[in-house]
Amino acid sequence: MVLAKIVKEDQKLLWVRVASRFKDKAGRAMHPETLREKVLGKSEGQSREGSKAGSVKNGWGVRWL
Repeated sequence: MVLAKIVKEDQKLLWVRVASRFKDKAGRAMHPETLREKVLGKSEGQSREGSKAGSVKNGWGVRWL
């Protein structure tokens, strides 16, 4: 149980860490949720309907299978 809680908390903070690193490298601040949506191509709870053959287009126009 303890390990599961640690992993769950780490997942919550993942995009906060990514946003922090992005600001360090790019010099631009972006909200963690915005970065997550751009990388993953969708928000939690959204379906992949409308995407081609199971691929997902992310915020930068790149298609992931």
